[in-house]
This record gives sequence, structure tokens and C-alpha cells, in this order.
Amino acid sequence: MNIQYLRDKFYLYGWLMPVLLPIAETIGRAVFNLVFYVYLLWALADGGRYPRLKKVHWFLFFGLLVAFGLSVANMPSGQEQANSFEQLVKYMAHALVFVITLKALQENKDGQLILMRALGIVGVVVVIILTVMLIYFYTGPNFDRSQLANKDTLPWLVPFSLWLMLIMPRTSNAVRFTLSGLLLVPALIYILLSEGRTALLSLIVAAGGFYWLYLRLNWRKVLAGLVVLASILFVSMPYLLRGAHLDGGGMQSYVDKLSSGRTVLWRQALESPPPSILFGVGFSNAEGKQNVTYIGNAKVRHLHNVILDCWYETGLVGLSLFVAWIFYHMVLLCSALKTADENMRRKGIVLLCSILAILVAGLVTMGHASRLFGIYLFLLFAMVAHMTSPLTPDHKTSPEI
Repeated sequence: MNIQYLRDKFYLYGWLMPVLLPIAETIGRAVFNLVFYVYLLWALADGGRYPRLKKVHWFLFFGLLVAFGLSVANMPSGQEQANSFEQLVKYMAHALVFVITLKALQENKDGQLILMRALGIVGVVVVIILTVMLIYFYTGPNFDRSQLANKDTLPWLVPFSLWLMLIMPRTSNAVRFTLSGLLLVPALIYILLSEGRTALLSLIVAAGGFYWLYLRLNWRKVLAGLVVLASILFVSMPYLLRGAHLDGGGMQSYVDKLSSGRTVLWRQALESPPPSILFGVGFSNAEGKQNVTYIGNAKVRHLHNVILDCWYETGLVGLSLFVAWIFYHMVLLCSALKTADENMRRKGIVLLCSILAILVAGLVTMGHASRLFGIYLFLLFAMVAHMTSPLTPDHKTSPEI
């Protein structure tokens, strides 16, 4: 078996291994790590060749990694710096998904379509797995909502699965809409029973945005319907309004309880900024910081807000590059949607709704070093970069979808 054989097989199907990660998450961390690192090692068969990108794109990509690295280099020597460096290396490995996926898309004429279909299928599989888990745990003698994990991974996959349902060949529109609804029902039930308020909001944004944009529905009616749905869910299921065990009265205390203490964390971070405004306290190093990552006596790992989390850990330097990285891809995608034909527009809408689902989760729950932002968002950005880049002579068109 030679290197060329491994390379050919990698660009045939090995590059799709990140698609399996949401399924691996439902099984366990060990399986997730195994799949991911086999993928990275297999990708080495390509010999480290880079995809074609504009200079500004490379500047933002490497600038982001360098900015995060500077936050680690600025830390005092010791165990905290060693732990932060370990987390940074892991994040950099995750970020390689962007480079590898983009290179694979440029190597495969129909790569974008193949990847989107694969993500749609995986979304359906994840819903089926989570439904089986729900039935197993819910019918058990001692049901515990904490057993229902992986709820935050589900919403970003939903637009791909809905798109897959709506392009099914040899089926009527009524059948397609019915199948898409059947997909949303178990996903919604799982998220509700697992008390996933953030996942619920992400799902509403992902599914609502998809139906609104993809089907060109009236945005006022869609927004009104989503508001009514959210209100009914929160009123009929009181545990969604659970609050942290916080004392005190007044509007501020009510907001703190409603957010389960998230606003306490955000306020504490702003009132006690990191010693180094430029470089923060170090990448993935906010956990346990006195007077910041505590809600009462409870310690949390990060600030549950991707912007504040990135600022506190990597400073203004890291935050600037992080926001620029996200903003650049959003501008590319939105600009492409304005001038795209119907085929390109539909692909762009799926990507946009999926990205928005991740960003919504990041604003109220996830940190910038999470899997959502360290792997899945980079995977989606690779698709955005490929879709919005000028087509080369070797890759002129893609099939209609």
C-alpha cells in the first residue's frame, strides 16, 4: 500500500470522516477522538498541500491561530500555561478541518453536493439515535434529564436534513413536507425533555430560518409563528424557565435566574477584566478564575458567551481576529446569496441557517474552543469559502440540487 493509494482513497471518501463526528458524539468521547485523529493521520497522505485561497483568507486563518497562541505565550510559566498550550494544540488540530475540507472540495467536482447530502443523512441518523436514547431513558425507572446529552449538536444539522427531505426525487411536495415535519417532531421533543433551552432556540432559528428563506415565506408570518410556538413551549413546560439558585430581588435578580446565572458570569467578567487586556488570561484558561467563573459556590468552565469567553481568555487581539474570521465568511455568504442563481441560493441558505444555529448557541452557552466552533463551524466555513470562490477550469459546474 503506497502513499498515492492512501491519498486517492482519502479524496474518494476519507475526507468525509468529520461528518461522522456528530454520530460519534452520541456514542462517547473515545469514539469521537478515534474518528477525528484517524481522519487527521489519513489526511497526511496528501503531503501537506494547501488549498487555493485569497491572501486575506489565509491571513485571517493563520492570524486567528497566532492570536490564540500569543495568549498562551503571555501566560506565566507553570501548569496553567501547559494546560492552555495542550488545549490550543487540540484546537489547532480541529481547525485543520477547514484546510483539509476545502482542499477536498477543490479536488472533487461534486464535493459540495456530496458533503451536503452526507450531513443531511447524518442529521437524520442522529435524530434516530437520540430518539432511541430518549425512549430507553424515559421509559426507565429513574429518568434523569441529564442523561439526554448531545442536544446542542443537533440544531446545526437540521437545515441539511430538511433540505435533503425537500429534494427527494419522485415524491410529491406533500410527502416532502410531511417527512421534514416528522424529522422535526422527535428532535423538538428530545430537546424539550432534555431542558435544552439554548438548543431549542438554535433549532427554532435553524428550522424557522430555513423554511422562511428556502420557501420564500412571509417573514412576518414566520416570525409571529415562531414567537407563538416559543411562548406556548415555555408556558406549558415550566422547567424551561428554571432559574439558578440565586438570592435577591428586583429585575436584575430575575434576569439572573431566568438565564440560570449566565448574566452573573457576564457581569462578573466585565467588572473583573483579565490582567492583560490585549492577551487575556490564556486560551481555554478561564475555568475557576476567582470572582469570574463562579456562580455562588458553583464553578463553571467558561463564560457561556463566545464573545466574552474569547475576549477574557485571548484578549482584544484574539477577539478581533475571531470576530473578523466569522464576519468575513458571513459577508462572503450573504454577498453570494444576493447574486446567486436558484441552485446556489438554496445551498447558501442551508449553510447560512446552519451557521446561525451555531452562532446562537455560542452567544448563550458555548465557548469559542468548543467542538461547535472548533470543528463544525470550520467545516461550514470551508464550504462557504469553496462556494464563494471563483470556479477553476477543472471545476466548472455542480449538479442541480
